[in-house]
Amino acid sequence: VNMSSDAENEYFADGLSEEILNQLAQVAGLRVIGRTSSFAFKGQNLDLREIGRLLGAANLLEGSVRRQGDQVRVTAQLIAADDGAHLWSQNFDRKMNDVFAIQDEIAERVVAAMDIVLDDASRVAMQRAGVRDVEAFMAYQKGYEMMIGAHGKDSQMEELRESMNYFDQAIAAAPDFAQAYSAKTDYYAHVILEIDHPREEREAALKAMRELNDLAYEKARDPRRKLAIDVDRLFFSDDWTRLPSVLEALFEAPGCAEGNWMEMSVPFAPREKLLTHFQQRVECDPLMFLSHNFLATMQMRSGDLDKAAATLDRAREFPGNSNWLAGARILLTLKQGQAEQALQDLQAKPVRSLTAREQMRMLRYLSAMNRITEARELWQQLQAAEDTTMSRLISATALLLSLIHISEPTRPFTLSRM
Repeated sequence: VNMSSDAENEYFADGLSEEILNQLAQVAGLRVIGRTSSFAFKGQNLDLREIGRLLGAANLLEGSVRRQGDQVRVTAQLIAADDGAHLWSQNFDRKMNDVFAIQDEIAERVVAAMDIVLDDASRVAMQRAGVRDVEAFMAYQKGYEMMIGAHGKDSQMEELRESMNYFDQAIAAAPDFAQAYSAKTDYYAHVILEIDHPREEREAALKAMRELNDLAYEKARDPRRKLAIDVDRLFFSDDWTRLPSVLEALFEAPGCAEGNWMEMSVPFAPREKLLTHFQQRVECDPLMFLSHNFLATMQMRSGDLDKAAATLDRAREFPGNSNWLAGARILLTLKQGQAEQALQDLQAKPVRSLTAREQMRMLRYLSAMNRITEARELWQQLQAAEDTTMSRLISATALLLSLIHISEPTRPFTLSRM
Protein backbone atom coordinates (compact mmCIF):
# COMPACT_ATOMS: atom_id res chain seq x y z
CA VAL A 1 0.00 0.00 0.00
CA ASN A 2 1.28 3.48 -0.88
CA MET A 3 1.46 5.61 2.27
CA SER A 4 3.03 8.64 0.56
CA SER A 5 1.11 11.84 -0.19
CA ASP A 6 2.15 11.66 -3.86
CA ALA A 7 -0.28 9.44 -5.81
CA GLU A 8 2.50 8.76 -8.34
CA ASN A 9 4.15 6.57 -5.71
CA GLU A 10 1.21 4.16 -6.02
CA TYR A 11 2.98 2.78 -9.08
CA PHE A 12 6.24 2.57 -7.18
CA ALA A 13 4.53 0.55 -4.43
CA ASP A 14 2.87 -1.71 -7.02
CA GLY A 15 6.16 -2.22 -8.83
CA LEU A 16 8.01 -3.11 -5.66
CA SER A 17 5.23 -5.55 -4.70
CA GLU A 18 5.33 -7.26 -8.08
CA GLU A 19 9.13 -7.53 -7.93
CA ILE A 20 8.84 -9.36 -4.60
CA LEU A 21 6.12 -11.64 -6.01
CA ASN A 22 8.36 -12.46 -8.97
CA GLN A 23 11.22 -13.35 -6.64
CA LEU A 24 9.09 -15.59 -4.43
CA ALA A 25 7.68 -17.31 -7.53
CA GLN A 26 11.17 -18.70 -8.21
CA VAL A 27 11.09 -20.85 -5.07
CA ALA A 28 10.31 -24.48 -5.89
CA GLY A 29 7.15 -25.76 -4.18
CA LEU A 30 5.93 -22.29 -3.20
CA ARG A 31 2.66 -21.28 -4.89
CA VAL A 32 2.53 -17.51 -5.25
CA ILE A 33 -0.83 -15.95 -6.13
CA GLY A 34 -0.78 -13.84 -9.30
CA ARG A 35 -0.74 -10.08 -9.60
CA THR A 36 -4.43 -9.39 -10.20
CA SER A 37 -5.61 -11.37 -7.19
CA SER A 38 -2.74 -10.27 -4.95
CA PHE A 39 -3.53 -6.60 -5.59
CA ALA A 40 -7.33 -6.97 -5.35
CA PHE A 41 -7.45 -6.29 -1.59
CA LYS A 42 -4.99 -3.39 -1.56
CA GLY A 43 -6.12 -0.67 0.82
CA GLN A 44 -9.11 -2.68 2.09
CA ASN A 45 -9.66 -3.53 5.73
CA LEU A 46 -11.00 -7.06 5.26
CA ASP A 47 -10.85 -10.10 7.50
CA LEU A 48 -7.64 -11.98 6.76
CA ARG A 49 -9.36 -15.36 6.97
CA GLU A 50 -11.80 -14.29 4.25
CA ILE A 51 -8.95 -13.04 2.05
CA GLY A 52 -7.13 -16.34 2.57
CA ARG A 53 -10.25 -18.26 1.64
CA LEU A 54 -10.87 -16.26 -1.53
CA LEU A 55 -7.26 -16.61 -2.64
CA GLY A 56 -6.79 -20.19 -1.51
CA ALA A 57 -3.68 -18.99 0.37
CA ALA A 58 -2.26 -20.26 3.66
CA ASN A 59 -0.14 -17.15 4.30
CA LEU A 60 -0.51 -13.49 3.39
CA LEU A 61 2.28 -10.97 2.86
CA GLU A 62 1.18 -7.39 3.39
CA GLY A 63 2.99 -4.12 3.81
CA SER A 64 3.24 -0.43 3.10
CA VAL A 65 5.63 1.90 1.32
CA ARG A 66 6.34 5.51 2.20
CA ARG A 67 8.62 7.43 -0.13
CA GLN A 68 9.88 10.96 0.39
CA GLY A 69 12.67 12.35 -1.74
CA ASP A 70 15.57 9.94 -1.62
CA GLN A 71 14.26 8.13 1.45
CA VAL A 72 11.96 5.12 1.49
CA ARG A 73 10.38 3.20 4.36
CA VAL A 74 9.01 -0.26 3.69
CA THR A 75 7.00 -2.18 6.28
CA ALA A 76 6.32 -5.87 5.63
CA GLN A 77 4.67 -8.64 7.61
CA LEU A 78 3.86 -12.29 6.93
CA ILE A 79 0.59 -13.45 8.48
CA ALA A 80 -1.05 -16.87 8.76
CA ALA A 81 -4.42 -16.62 7.01
CA ASP A 82 -6.25 -19.08 9.27
CA ASP A 83 -5.67 -17.38 12.63
CA GLY A 84 -3.97 -14.03 11.88
CA ALA A 85 -0.74 -15.02 13.65
CA HIS A 86 2.28 -12.89 12.70
CA LEU A 87 5.01 -15.15 11.35
CA TRP A 88 7.44 -12.31 10.64
CA SER A 89 7.48 -8.52 10.39
CA GLN A 90 10.11 -5.84 9.88
CA ASN A 91 10.57 -2.17 8.98
CA PHE A 92 13.19 -1.04 6.47
CA ASP A 93 14.48 2.56 6.27
CA ARG A 94 16.81 2.99 3.32
CA LYS A 95 17.80 5.29 0.51
CA MET A 96 16.21 4.77 -2.90
CA ASN A 97 19.38 3.35 -4.40
CA ASP A 98 19.15 0.55 -1.83
CA VAL A 99 15.53 -0.40 -2.58
CA PHE A 100 16.43 -3.61 -4.39
CA ALA A 101 18.38 -4.83 -1.39
CA ILE A 102 15.13 -4.37 0.57
CA GLN A 103 13.15 -6.54 -1.85
CA ASP A 104 15.87 -9.22 -1.73
CA GLU A 105 15.81 -9.21 2.05
CA ILE A 106 12.00 -9.31 2.27
CA ALA A 107 11.82 -12.27 -0.13
CA GLU A 108 14.49 -14.22 1.75
CA ARG A 109 12.96 -13.45 5.17
CA VAL A 110 9.54 -14.65 3.96
CA VAL A 111 11.05 -17.90 2.70
CA ALA A 112 12.89 -18.41 5.99
CA ALA A 113 9.73 -17.73 8.03
CA MET A 114 8.02 -20.59 6.18
CA ASP A 115 10.95 -22.94 6.97
CA ILE A 116 11.97 -23.28 3.33
CA VAL A 117 15.66 -23.90 2.79
CA LEU A 118 17.01 -22.28 -0.36
CA ASP A 119 19.63 -24.01 -2.43
CA ASP A 120 22.14 -21.97 -4.43
CA ALA A 121 20.18 -22.29 -7.67
CA SER A 122 16.97 -20.96 -6.07
CA ARG A 123 18.83 -18.08 -4.46
CA VAL A 124 20.39 -17.09 -7.79
CA ALA A 125 17.00 -17.37 -9.54
CA MET A 126 15.40 -15.11 -6.93
CA GLN A 127 18.12 -12.50 -7.31
CA ARG A 128 17.79 -12.55 -11.10
CA ALA A 129 14.00 -12.20 -11.07
CA GLY A 130 12.36 -8.89 -11.84
CA VAL A 131 13.62 -5.82 -13.65
CA ARG A 132 15.49 -4.01 -10.81
CA ASP A 133 14.92 -0.54 -12.21
CA VAL A 134 12.55 1.87 -10.47
CA GLU A 135 11.69 3.93 -13.57
CA ALA A 136 11.10 0.79 -15.60
CA PHE A 137 8.75 -0.92 -13.19
CA MET A 138 6.79 2.27 -12.50
CA ALA A 139 6.25 2.84 -16.22
CA TYR A 140 5.31 -0.81 -16.68
CA GLN A 141 2.73 -0.62 -13.87
CA LYS A 142 1.07 2.39 -15.54
CA GLY A 143 0.98 0.65 -18.91
CA TYR A 144 -0.26 -2.64 -17.50
CA GLU A 145 -3.08 -0.95 -15.59
CA MET A 146 -4.20 0.87 -18.73
CA MET A 147 -3.86 -2.23 -20.95
CA ILE A 148 -5.95 -4.50 -18.69
CA GLY A 149 -8.59 -1.82 -18.13
CA ALA A 150 -8.93 -1.11 -21.86
CA HIS A 151 -10.33 -4.49 -22.89
CA GLY A 152 -14.00 -4.40 -23.82
CA LYS A 153 -14.31 -0.60 -23.81
CA ASP A 154 -15.44 1.47 -26.79
CA SER A 155 -12.05 3.18 -26.52
CA GLN A 156 -10.15 -0.13 -26.33
CA MET A 157 -7.79 0.42 -29.26
CA GLU A 158 -6.98 4.01 -28.30
CA GLU A 159 -6.14 3.00 -24.73
CA LEU A 160 -4.11 -0.02 -25.84
CA ARG A 161 -2.15 2.25 -28.17
CA GLU A 162 -1.57 4.72 -25.34
CA SER A 163 -0.44 1.94 -22.98
CA MET A 164 2.40 1.17 -25.40
CA ASN A 165 3.96 4.56 -24.60
CA TYR A 166 4.48 3.41 -21.01
CA PHE A 167 5.91 0.07 -22.13
CA ASP A 168 8.30 1.99 -24.40
CA GLN A 169 9.40 4.03 -21.39
CA ALA A 170 9.97 0.83 -19.42
CA ILE A 171 12.05 -0.64 -22.25
CA ALA A 172 14.10 2.55 -22.59
CA ALA A 173 14.95 2.38 -18.87
CA ALA A 174 15.53 -1.41 -18.86
CA PRO A 175 16.18 -2.83 -22.35
CA ASP A 176 16.12 -6.42 -21.06
CA PHE A 177 12.60 -6.11 -19.58
CA ALA A 178 10.94 -9.11 -21.31
CA GLN A 179 7.47 -8.48 -19.88
CA ALA A 180 7.33 -4.99 -21.38
CA TYR A 181 8.06 -6.32 -24.88
CA SER A 182 5.43 -9.01 -24.41
CA ALA A 183 2.82 -6.53 -23.11
CA LYS A 184 3.28 -4.32 -26.18
CA THR A 185 2.15 -7.15 -28.44
CA ASP A 186 -1.41 -7.01 -27.12
CA TYR A 187 -2.27 -3.94 -29.20
CA TYR A 188 -0.92 -5.50 -32.39
CA ALA A 189 -2.74 -8.77 -31.74
CA HIS A 190 -6.06 -6.91 -31.59
CA VAL A 191 -5.25 -5.13 -34.85
CA ILE A 192 -4.56 -8.51 -36.47
CA LEU A 193 -7.58 -10.38 -35.08
CA GLU A 194 -10.31 -7.75 -35.36
CA ILE A 195 -12.07 -7.21 -38.68
CA ASP A 196 -12.10 -3.40 -38.57
CA HIS A 197 -8.52 -2.83 -39.75
CA PRO A 198 -7.34 -2.74 -43.39
CA ARG A 199 -5.08 -5.48 -44.70
CA GLU A 200 -1.99 -3.26 -44.85
CA GLU A 201 -2.38 -2.27 -41.20
CA ARG A 202 -2.84 -5.90 -40.12
CA GLU A 203 0.26 -6.98 -42.08
CA ALA A 204 2.35 -4.23 -40.45
CA ALA A 205 0.98 -5.21 -37.03
CA LEU A 206 1.91 -8.86 -37.62
CA LYS A 207 5.48 -7.88 -38.50
CA ALA A 208 5.75 -5.67 -35.38
CA MET A 209 4.26 -8.35 -33.16
CA ARG A 210 6.66 -11.01 -34.39
CA GLU A 211 9.63 -8.75 -33.74
CA LEU A 212 8.42 -7.95 -30.21
CA ASN A 213 7.74 -11.61 -29.39
CA ASP A 214 11.23 -12.54 -30.59
CA LEU A 215 12.74 -9.86 -28.33
CA ALA A 216 10.62 -10.95 -25.37
CA TYR A 217 11.66 -14.57 -25.89
CA GLU A 218 15.32 -13.64 -26.17
CA LYS A 219 15.30 -11.60 -22.96
CA ALA A 220 13.04 -13.80 -20.78
CA ARG A 221 14.95 -15.49 -17.94
CA ASP A 222 12.16 -17.42 -16.22
CA PRO A 223 11.92 -20.84 -17.97
CA ARG A 224 8.12 -21.03 -17.84
CA ARG A 225 7.72 -17.45 -19.07
CA LYS A 226 10.06 -18.28 -21.94
CA LEU A 227 7.85 -21.24 -22.90
CA ALA A 228 4.71 -19.08 -22.67
CA ILE A 229 6.23 -16.45 -24.95
CA ASP A 230 7.27 -19.19 -27.37
CA VAL A 231 3.63 -20.34 -27.54
CA ASP A 232 2.56 -16.79 -28.44
CA ARG A 233 5.31 -16.59 -31.05
CA LEU A 234 4.12 -19.78 -32.69
CA PHE A 235 0.45 -18.76 -32.72
CA PHE A 236 1.34 -15.76 -34.89
CA SER A 237 3.91 -17.53 -37.05
CA ASP A 238 3.63 -19.28 -40.40
CA ASP A 239 4.61 -22.65 -38.93
CA TRP A 240 2.54 -24.31 -36.18
CA THR A 241 4.28 -27.69 -36.29
CA ARG A 242 6.10 -27.10 -32.97
CA LEU A 243 3.00 -25.91 -31.11
CA PRO A 244 1.89 -29.27 -29.63
CA SER A 245 5.34 -30.03 -28.20
CA VAL A 246 5.84 -26.51 -26.80
CA LEU A 247 2.36 -26.56 -25.24
CA GLU A 248 3.16 -29.94 -23.68
CA ALA A 249 6.35 -28.50 -22.19
CA LEU A 250 4.43 -25.50 -20.84
CA PHE A 251 1.80 -27.76 -19.24
CA GLU A 252 4.54 -29.71 -17.46
CA ALA A 253 6.63 -26.72 -16.34
CA PRO A 254 6.32 -25.57 -12.71
CA GLY A 255 5.08 -22.08 -11.95
CA CYS A 256 2.31 -19.82 -13.16
CA ALA A 257 3.60 -17.67 -16.06
CA GLU A 258 1.11 -17.71 -18.94
CA GLY A 259 0.99 -16.79 -22.61
CA ASN A 260 -1.23 -13.94 -23.72
CA TRP A 261 -3.25 -16.03 -26.18
CA MET A 262 -3.61 -19.47 -24.60
CA GLU A 263 -7.30 -19.57 -25.53
CA MET A 264 -6.14 -20.13 -29.12
CA SER A 265 -4.51 -23.44 -28.17
CA VAL A 266 -7.70 -25.55 -28.40
CA PRO A 267 -6.87 -27.21 -31.76
CA PHE A 268 -3.32 -28.09 -30.67
CA ALA A 269 -3.67 -29.83 -27.30
CA PRO A 270 -5.82 -32.55 -25.69
CA ARG A 271 -9.00 -31.19 -24.12
CA GLU A 272 -8.24 -32.81 -20.73
CA LYS A 273 -4.86 -31.09 -20.52
CA LEU A 274 -6.34 -27.75 -21.47
CA LEU A 275 -9.00 -28.14 -18.78
CA THR A 276 -6.30 -28.89 -16.20
CA HIS A 277 -4.22 -25.99 -17.47
CA PHE A 278 -7.01 -23.42 -17.17
CA GLN A 279 -7.97 -24.79 -13.75
CA GLN A 280 -4.36 -24.25 -12.62
CA ARG A 281 -4.50 -20.78 -14.09
CA VAL A 282 -7.53 -20.03 -11.90
CA GLU A 283 -5.67 -21.37 -8.86
CA CYS A 284 -2.65 -19.19 -9.66
CA ASP A 285 -4.73 -16.01 -10.01
CA PRO A 286 -8.16 -16.83 -8.56
CA LEU A 287 -9.69 -13.36 -8.95
CA MET A 288 -8.61 -12.84 -12.57
CA PHE A 289 -11.87 -12.78 -14.56
CA LEU A 290 -10.17 -13.81 -17.82
CA SER A 291 -8.94 -17.06 -16.26
CA HIS A 292 -12.50 -17.95 -15.27
CA ASN A 293 -13.76 -16.94 -18.70
CA PHE A 294 -11.32 -19.33 -20.42
CA LEU A 295 -12.02 -22.14 -17.94
CA ALA A 296 -15.79 -21.79 -18.40
CA THR A 297 -15.37 -21.85 -22.18
CA MET A 298 -13.33 -25.07 -21.96
CA GLN A 299 -15.92 -26.61 -19.64
CA MET A 300 -18.61 -25.78 -22.18
CA ARG A 301 -16.55 -27.38 -24.95
CA SER A 302 -16.35 -30.50 -22.78
CA GLY A 303 -20.11 -30.53 -22.33
CA ASP A 304 -20.00 -29.82 -18.59
CA LEU A 305 -22.47 -26.94 -18.56
CA ASP A 306 -23.12 -27.11 -14.79
CA LYS A 307 -19.43 -26.59 -14.01
CA ALA A 308 -19.25 -23.77 -16.56
CA ALA A 309 -22.21 -22.07 -14.87
CA ALA A 310 -20.56 -22.42 -11.45
CA THR A 311 -17.29 -20.98 -12.79
CA LEU A 312 -19.06 -17.94 -14.25
CA ASP A 313 -21.09 -17.47 -11.05
CA ARG A 314 -17.88 -17.28 -9.00
CA ALA A 315 -16.51 -14.61 -11.32
CA ARG A 316 -19.51 -12.27 -11.08
CA GLU A 317 -17.98 -10.04 -8.40
CA PHE A 318 -14.39 -10.08 -9.61
CA PRO A 319 -12.63 -6.89 -10.71
CA GLY A 320 -12.33 -6.53 -14.47
CA ASN A 321 -14.39 -6.03 -17.57
CA SER A 322 -17.82 -7.61 -17.34
CA ASN A 323 -18.34 -7.68 -21.13
CA TRP A 324 -16.12 -10.76 -21.44
CA LEU A 325 -18.03 -12.67 -18.81
CA ALA A 326 -21.36 -11.49 -20.22
CA GLY A 327 -20.40 -12.95 -23.59
CA ALA A 328 -19.51 -16.30 -22.01
CA ARG A 329 -22.79 -16.27 -20.07
CA ILE A 330 -24.78 -15.71 -23.28
CA LEU A 331 -22.93 -18.58 -24.98
CA LEU A 332 -23.74 -20.83 -21.99
CA THR A 333 -27.41 -19.85 -22.14
CA LEU A 334 -27.50 -20.80 -25.82
CA LYS A 335 -25.79 -24.14 -25.17
CA GLN A 336 -28.39 -24.84 -22.48
CA GLY A 337 -31.02 -24.64 -25.22
CA GLN A 338 -32.35 -21.23 -24.17
CA ALA A 339 -32.00 -19.35 -27.46
CA GLU A 340 -34.76 -16.90 -26.55
CA GLN A 341 -33.04 -15.96 -23.28
CA ALA A 342 -29.66 -15.66 -25.04
CA LEU A 343 -31.23 -13.30 -27.56
CA GLN A 344 -32.79 -11.21 -24.79
CA ASP A 345 -29.41 -10.96 -23.07
CA LEU A 346 -27.83 -9.71 -26.28
CA GLN A 347 -30.69 -7.31 -26.96
CA ALA A 348 -30.22 -5.81 -23.50
CA LYS A 349 -26.94 -4.32 -24.72
CA PRO A 350 -26.95 -1.20 -26.97
CA VAL A 351 -26.12 -2.07 -30.58
CA ARG A 352 -23.05 0.17 -30.47
CA SER A 353 -21.61 -1.82 -27.54
CA LEU A 354 -22.01 -5.19 -29.29
CA THR A 355 -18.81 -6.71 -30.59
CA ALA A 356 -18.69 -7.83 -34.22
CA ARG A 357 -19.00 -11.44 -33.05
CA GLU A 358 -22.06 -10.60 -30.95
CA GLN A 359 -23.68 -8.80 -33.88
CA MET A 360 -23.22 -11.88 -36.05
CA ARG A 361 -24.48 -14.09 -33.22
CA MET A 362 -27.63 -12.02 -32.77
CA LEU A 363 -28.40 -12.23 -36.49
CA ARG A 364 -27.98 -16.00 -36.36
CA TYR A 365 -30.26 -16.32 -33.32
CA LEU A 366 -32.95 -14.23 -35.01
CA SER A 367 -32.71 -16.36 -38.13
CA ALA A 368 -32.84 -19.62 -36.17
CA MET A 369 -36.13 -18.47 -34.67
CA ASN A 370 -37.41 -17.30 -38.07
CA ARG A 371 -37.51 -13.67 -36.92
CA ILE A 372 -36.32 -12.14 -40.17
CA THR A 373 -38.08 -8.81 -39.64
CA GLU A 374 -36.07 -8.23 -36.44
CA ALA A 375 -32.91 -9.32 -38.23
CA ARG A 376 -33.58 -6.63 -40.83
CA GLU A 377 -34.09 -4.07 -38.06
CA LEU A 378 -30.77 -5.02 -36.46
CA TRP A 379 -29.01 -4.62 -39.79
CA GLN A 380 -30.58 -1.16 -40.22
CA GLN A 381 -29.37 -0.16 -36.74
CA LEU A 382 -25.87 -1.29 -37.63
CA GLN A 383 -26.11 0.63 -40.88
CA ALA A 384 -27.10 3.81 -39.06
CA ALA A 385 -24.46 3.57 -36.29
CA GLU A 386 -21.72 6.15 -36.85
CA ASP A 387 -18.94 3.83 -35.67
CA THR A 388 -19.93 0.82 -37.81
CA THR A 389 -17.00 0.21 -40.15
CA MET A 390 -17.52 -0.81 -43.76
CA SER A 391 -15.92 -4.23 -43.20
CA ARG A 392 -18.26 -4.96 -40.30
CA LEU A 393 -21.29 -3.78 -42.27
CA ILE A 394 -20.33 -5.92 -45.27
CA SER A 395 -20.06 -8.98 -43.01
CA ALA A 396 -23.45 -8.30 -41.44
CA THR A 397 -25.02 -7.63 -44.83
CA ALA A 398 -23.68 -10.85 -46.34
CA LEU A 399 -25.04 -12.87 -43.43
CA LEU A 400 -28.44 -11.19 -43.51
CA LEU A 401 -28.77 -11.65 -47.27
CA SER A 402 -28.10 -15.38 -46.91
CA LEU A 403 -30.68 -15.65 -44.12
CA ILE A 404 -33.34 -13.84 -46.13
CA HIS A 405 -32.61 -15.93 -49.20
CA ILE A 406 -33.22 -19.09 -47.18
CA SER A 407 -36.44 -17.90 -45.56
CA GLU A 408 -37.85 -15.52 -48.19
CA PRO A 409 -36.17 -16.39 -51.52
CA THR A 410 -38.51 -14.26 -53.63
CA ARG A 411 -38.43 -11.07 -51.55
CA PRO A 412 -36.14 -8.27 -52.85
CA PHE A 413 -33.66 -6.55 -50.57
CA THR A 414 -32.18 -3.12 -51.35
CA LEU A 415 -28.82 -1.88 -50.09
CA SER A 416 -28.88 1.88 -49.65
CA ARG A 417 -25.43 2.48 -48.18
CA MET A 418 -23.22 0.24 -50.31
